[in-house]
Amino acid sequence: MTTFLATYPSAFDSVAVARRAVGVFAQSRGFSPSEVSDIVLAVGEACSNAVEHGHTAKGQILVRCSFVADKLTIEIGDQGAGFDEKRALSNAIPAEFLGRGRGIPIMRAVMDGVRYEITKTGTTVFLEKRLVARDRTEALREESWPDAGS
Repeated sequence: MTTFLATYPSAFDSVAVARRAVGVFAQSRGFSPSEVSDIVLAVGEACSNAVEHGHTAKGQILVRCSFVADKLTIEIGDQGAGFDEKRALSNAIPAEFLGRGRGIPIMRAVMDGVRYEITKTGTTVFLEKRLVARDRTEALREESWPDAGS
């Protein structure tokens, strides 16, 4: 098992830092650039939700990644009061959230699994992505990582 663990201040500035860290971890585990983009998108949504809805004074966001048997699991936790799970997890986007409320459907669309644990001490979202097996020929056809100098 390979892991990554970090805590960040519960602030919107932390979202980009967490996204980058998880992206580097996913890339190091062999995910393609398009898969890493999906993972980073989902992590950004989960971290933004943690900051917005789970913020507490001097709060922290916990980001934990583990990679076991070709499956990446990402946990993003906060210390907030949580949310109305039935309403938030329905596929319908309430009219009063005009322009908002799309984070959970986005995470569901790009990840293989999304689930929540809501307790009195905070909320944790679990994101899962499986590494798709590719043979060497297919991997060579796969999009390449851009040059750092580009």
